[in-house]
Amino acid sequence: MMINISIKRKLLLYNIIIQILILFLFSFSLYKTLEISAKDKLESTLKVILLDVVDDIIEHKEQMNSRDFDEEKEYKFKPLYIRLLKIQEQYKIIKSTTFTDEIKIDIDTLKKLKLNQINFEYQKNYIISKIKIQIDNKDYIVEVATDFSAINSTLENLIYILIFIVPIILILSITGGYFLIYKSFLPIEKLLLNLKSINASDLSKRLESKNKNDEIDLLSQEINNL
Repeated sequence: MMINISIKRKLLLYNIIIQILILFLFSFSLYKTLEISAKDKLESTLKVILLDVVDDIIEHKEQMNSRDFDEEKEYKFKPLYIRLLKIQEQYKIIKSTTFTDEIKIDIDTLKKLKLNQINFEYQKNYIISKIKIQIDNKDYIVEVATDFSAINSTLENLIYILIFIVPIILILSITGGYFLIYKSFLPIEKLLLNLKSINASDLSKRLESKNKNDEIDLLSQEINNL
């Protein structure tokens, strides 16, 4: 199908395909980079809050049953879910904020946690940071969780921006590519036009040479030498 297409149109088609691929890869890379960066920032925030909760629980271990988790107001971070679990053969919720039912508790996973080591778990649209601590030789788990609403909102805004910006960039790049292709082929078209004026009745005519020593000028000189 492309055999009968002119070189200019082929180059323009290649330019369009390359520009689309570049913009797609750029948009995808930007999206994934922002997503990873946002999740890393979210994990860092949860880690700080988790350690603060743990320090407060250990410092006031006598009142752990009556402690109120007010870190959501303290850090102005919403939504924030916090709970303290006691681990034996099964788990027991010692204290908790209003926890979403979508975040499930797996007792086997909790038992496998290493002491004083922060772990992150992803469930559906939630990220949960958890740590196992010991108080009076008893194992407890502190969990701090939040959802991806802030990340999803940011990523959605990025998608809308890309949907608006990418076509504009594509149109500008295609227009610029067409202009460059047209300017590049203009000397060749002039050369072909001058060649058509040379015929058997007049072989003395020569092609114009501008002594630029570029490919077109060298071609003109070689034709004149013939």
